[in-house]
Amino acid sequence: MLFANGITVLGVLLATVSIGSAWAGDSRPFGIDLGQPLSKNVKAKGPYKRSAAHQYQEVQPPLPPVLQPPQIKAKWPDNYSLYTTTKSKRVYRVSASLPYGNRSDCRAAGENFIRDYGEAPGTWRKGQISFEKGLDLLTGVFGGKEPGAFDRGNPLTLKDVGKLAGQHGVRYVVACADNKIMLHFYHLPTVELRIAEAYQSSPMLSKVYSPDKSGAKPPAYLSPFGFRIGKPLPKALRKGLTKESDDSLTQYFVTPPQPHKLFWDYTAITSPMTETLVSIAATRAIKGRDECRESMREVSYRFAKAFGVEKPKWYINTAAKFYHATLLPSAGKKNALPVEVRFLCEPASIVNAKDFSGVFGQRGRGMKWRAMATFDLYGIYGVIDAERELMNPMEGM
Repeated sequence: MLFANGITVLGVLLATVSIGSAWAGDSRPFGIDLGQPLSKNVKAKGPYKRSAAHQYQEVQPPLPPVLQPPQIKAKWPDNYSLYTTTKSKRVYRVSASLPYGNRSDCRAAGENFIRDYGEAPGTWRKGQISFEKGLDLLTGVFGGKEPGAFDRGNPLTLKDVGKLAGQHGVRYVVACADNKIMLHFYHLPTVELRIAEAYQSSPMLSKVYSPDKSGAKPPAYLSPFGFRIGKPLPKALRKGLTKESDDSLTQYFVTPPQPHKLFWDYTAITSPMTETLVSIAATRAIKGRDECRESMREVSYRFAKAFGVEKPKWYINTAAKFYHATLLPSAGKKNALPVEVRFLCEPASIVNAKDFSGVFGQRGRGMKWRAMATFDLYGIYGVIDAERELMNPMEGM
């Protein structure tokens, strides 16, 4: 299981590996040691706890960079930040965002800055960092091979985290905008360590990714229609991507191992890195409101009985004119993986017309209502956002 073994070797790694201590230069941007606990000599405001890191602001670095031509005069402590891992408090990222005159001067200064580290500048490209678009970017790696977490198609599995012993490597990013220069340094072995610590420290992520060694059969609400929520979605069940997939999540049309007689179509949402199933939805088109309400009430009551919980209460949204009910079958159950189950009847008028006909085809002709049952891992976007940050620490951090 991806990441599961990494949690077990984390303590060994922390005890035996001194990350990034073998060489200077690229391991000490602005005089701050990467891969080591934050020095008491570095003044900073924080930490501010994030989902997978601790952030420090208003950092006063021992060695601010010398950029030629010089940057516009600025109150420099406001322009530096750094990030540490959540448990061992090791610095994995240092960043600077400094005022600068124009892009031409910025690019020349950025290339000289890289040469000062003994590296040949690469090729500039257009790109973005987080939500800031249209930047000129110069990127590369000092001192080592870039580990797998930066490869979206082949993330490093934490069962191999012990291989980080003796590894070096700092990913640098020089970004030029019209009026500023940005410098980012990521200590790659410590970024990998950050992944292990983030999963270890999050109760939700630990429940999702830690292997169940009890051998007990999972509760019924975790396996609707034969799909296992909280586990990677088997490739054999995927019929193809939907048009709604994006960089944050992937949505598939899927074939249920245990289909329900009421529903026609099934879609699944997986997390971006481990492809963990975080949501499954079953739908069909129905001719009228009363038929939809009666059918879905019966379905919701049967599911509630199977889960050992009370029948759900149904509500009407008078503005949009749809009917819905919700179950939280994991509520009150110790160490249970939380899942929210929703049942819905909605008129086709509030559903995208193309989606309605495109999914249901000829079967949906003349039908004006959609019936839907969804099973969502509670906190679904917390898992998705955590994986996206872990895949690429420049996103959202």
